[in-house]
Amino acid sequence: MNAKRKKILSTYRLIVYEDGSTDLIPDQIFLEKPKEEDKEEKKCSQRILQIVAVLKETLVLLRSETLIREEINVFALDKMVTMAVNNVSKCQGLSVPTVLDKCTRQLNLNKADFVMQLEQALYHVADYKEADLYKAIYKKCLNVEDVLLLKEVFQEICAFGQKEEK
Repeated sequence: MNAKRKKILSTYRLIVYEDGSTDLIPDQIFLEKPKEEDKEEKKCSQRILQIVAVLKETLVLLRSETLIREEINVFALDKMVTMAVNNVSKCQGLSVPTVLDKCTRQLNLNKADFVMQLEQALYHVADYKEADLYKAIYKKCLNVEDVLLLKEVFQEICAFGQKEEK
């Protein structure tokens, strides 16, 4: 089969409720591979850009899932991280192992550790700087832009978790 690779312009999440109603939610732009001019401006490392894209995509999935059910367990979170890695790799034209490697081996973690530490950041820390996953990724930051991007996503992660507890 000679399948021609198509460029994805946009993606959407379809949420179907038990009463039959639906919501169509557009995915975030952050899944797109950064353009060359954007790379020059931001100068973030590819490792941090890919990890942050996975974290943000996981948050998108969490938001849509919490519309359906109230509590997210670590098994559901693991599934969402897997979906996020797949989505990011597809949208950025990278292989799944390449993206997963950034979130695991390059942080000296396995996937279970990554998921557990993300769960800790979501639900068990008040300040993002206390999160073990933040600390692991922070050690790999190469410049100020990396740190700022990491700070932004972890503030969003902690805010999501605190909102869910209320």
